[in-house]
Amino acid sequence: MKTSFSVFGLVLLSCFTLKAQTIPNSNFDNWTNQSYDEATNWTSSNQESIRKNVGVTSTSVTGATGKGLRMQTKIIGPDTVFGYVFYGAGGGDPMAGQGGLPYSQKPSNFIGQCRYNLPVNDTAIMLVIFKKAGVIINSNVIKIRGTGNQNSFTPFSYTLGVASSTLSPDSVIIAVASSNAIRNSGIQNNSFIEVDELNFTGAGITQTISNGSFENWTTTDFAKLNNWSAAGEGISQIAPGQSGPFAIQLQTQVYSGNFVGVTGLTNGMYPPMGGPPKGGQPYTLTKDTLFGYYKFNGTNDSGLISINLRKSGIQVFGAVKYFKNQNNWTLFKIPINASSAPDSLRLEIYSSSPPGLMSGGGSKLSVDNLYLSSQATFISTILENVSGLTLYPNPGTSSLKLKLPSGFIGDMKVYDTMGRELTLKNISYTETEMVIDILELKAGVYYVQLLNNTGSLVAKFIKE
Repeated sequence: MKTSFSVFGLVLLSCFTLKAQTIPNSNFDNWTNQSYDEATNWTSSNQESIRKNVGVTSTSVTGATGKGLRMQTKIIGPDTVFGYVFYGAGGGDPMAGQGGLPYSQKPSNFIGQCRYNLPVNDTAIMLVIFKKAGVIINSNVIKIRGTGNQNSFTPFSYTLGVASSTLSPDSVIIAVASSNAIRNSGIQNNSFIEVDELNFTGAGITQTISNGSFENWTTTDFAKLNNWSAAGEGISQIAPGQSGPFAIQLQTQVYSGNFVGVTGLTNGMYPPMGGPPKGGQPYTLTKDTLFGYYKFNGTNDSGLISINLRKSGIQVFGAVKYFKNQNNWTLFKIPINASSAPDSLRLEIYSSSPPGLMSGGGSKLSVDNLYLSSQATFISTILENVSGLTLYPNPGTSSLKLKLPSGFIGDMKVYDTMGRELTLKNISYTETEMVIDILELKAGVYYVQLLNNTGSLVAKFIKE
C-alpha cells in the first residue's frame, strides 16, 4: 500500500505564541570569548569578573620598576566585584588555608611597593598565610585603609609572625584585594591598589616570591557563558551537548589541604561575599514545568538545580531537583505550582550538595537544553515517550533513513528542541522506508514524528 505524507512549513504552535516563557541561552550554546593578560604564577579575579559582566579587574600597569599589577573594584548595576590576585592556583577561601605555593623558610618581613586610591571608607587588604601539612600556622592580615590617594609607588614593609613560630612552613598563601573582601563593607566603585616588587626578607632568607615583580605575563583566552552568572572556578564549556554544539559543566574544585569549593551557575546574579540572591528573568505563570538534561559523576555526592519564583522579592514557589550518578544525558523535570502569580524566575545549578562536600570534591555536573513546558508543549509531551522508530545513520550529516511501520498512512513532521516544526526538502520514500534530507539543518538534536488519527510515533536524531 502506498504511504502518503505531507510536510508543513515553519509553524509556531499557537500555545507558544500565547504564553511562551523562555530561558535565555537555555541550551548553553552562546559564549563570548575574551582575552586578558594574567601575571605568571598568579591567579586573578578576571574570570570571575568577566563571568559577572563587569570586565577585567586585574591588569598590568607601569610599576615602580618595569611592570606592576593593578586591582580595581567595579560596581555595575547590582554586580560588585573587587579585583584580587592569589599567589599560585588560588581559589577557594585563603582565610581557610586554601591555595598557595610551596615555601619552607621563615621570613621576618613582607616587602614591596604600592600605589592606591581608596575613597571614603574602603580598605584594600593583603594576606600572607603560612601553612604546614595543610594547617595554618601563621596568618597575617594587612589592611590599607581608605585615606584617599597615594599617587606614587611607595615602599612598604610589614612584620610577619612566622619568624617567631616554632614550626617551619611548607607553603605560603599570598592574596591582595582592592576592597575589603573579608568584611565586605565600605566598598567603593573604582577603588584600586597597585603593587610591585613583592618579596620576603629576613635572616638567611633565600626563597623569593616567584614573579613578585610582575614582569612576566601570559595572554589567556576565556569563554564566558552569555546570560548566566557563575560562582566558583569550575565552569567549563563541553562539546558536544545534548542539544547543539555545547553544554555547560560545573565541577567541584579541590584545593590544597583537601578543601573543596562548589561551583554554581544562575540566570540571576551572585552578590559578593555570599549576600542574598538577586535577579532572575521576568516570569508570570503559576503552573508550568521545567525540563532539562543532565549528566553527573561524583562519589557520595549529588548535583542540584533549584527553581525560585518571587513576587516583589517574596518567594511564591521553590523546588530543588538532586542529580545522582548518570553517565548518559538524562531527562529531568520539575513541576511548577506557585501559590500566586510571580514576577521573576531564578534558577541556580550547583556541582555538589551536602553531604557531598565531605566526599573530597571533584564532582562533575553537566546540564543542557533547559526549557519550560509553556515554551514547547509538543516537545515536553513527547520527550518521555520517544518510540522505537528506527533512524539511521544516527547521528547523521546529510540524510537519514526512517524505517516505516508496516502499512502506515499519515503525516511526518520534524521538530527542533524548541518545538518548532521545520520544512525539509528532497524527502523521498518507498513502501517501507523514507529518506530525509538534513544537509541544511544546523548541528543539534531534532525529532521526527509520524502521526495519524490513531496516534503518533516519535524518534530523536542528531545532526552533526
